[in-house]
Amino acid sequence: PDKKFKVLKKRYKYIVQIPKSKDNKRPIQSLQAYSRYESRSLSLDRLQCALNFLVGTHDFRHFSKKKKGAGQTVRTIYKASVIPASRADELPHFELLNDPPLSWTLNCHDFWIITFEGNGFLWHQVRRMVSLALNISQDRWPAESVKEVMEGLRVCPTSAPARGLYLDHIWLNENDTG
Repeated sequence: PDKKFKVLKKRYKYIVQIPKSKDNKRPIQSLQAYSRYESRSLSLDRLQCALNFLVGTHDFRHFSKKKKGAGQTVRTIYKASVIPASRADELPHFELLNDPPLSWTLNCHDFWIITFEGNGFLWHQVRRMVSLALNISQDRWPAESVKEVMEGLRVCPTSAPARGLYLDHIWLNENDTG
């Protein structure tokens, strides 16, 4: 018989590829399907500030693509963070690719890993949270716009592309350390 598992928590990661120099404005083609390329300048501090607004229990209905009959839209985000990757093995599935060599890749491009852990996510929620946070990081939107979107006072930007999004871990029991 099939056993049903109760999911306690999920972790998603979203990878952003950023050129280190203004002379190198081209994405690494072999990694384009696995990361979002962003040529505009980003602020790591502004991005983290935007992510901080998402932590906690909130109604995320305005971050979701509506589905008919969608039920509960309140979710809890336990962690929302961004870190620059310092080693190739921090990037999901990139070790499977070796064209170009990953050491060269990290010398020419920065890769930022945006991580969300929560008790559940709505359809397109993670991609829309990433899109909004990147707009704030580029100083196109104020950091307070996260709260405005949650309250329905501002329309959330369209979803970030699916490339770069990974379901990294699912917790099925309390003893799982992730």
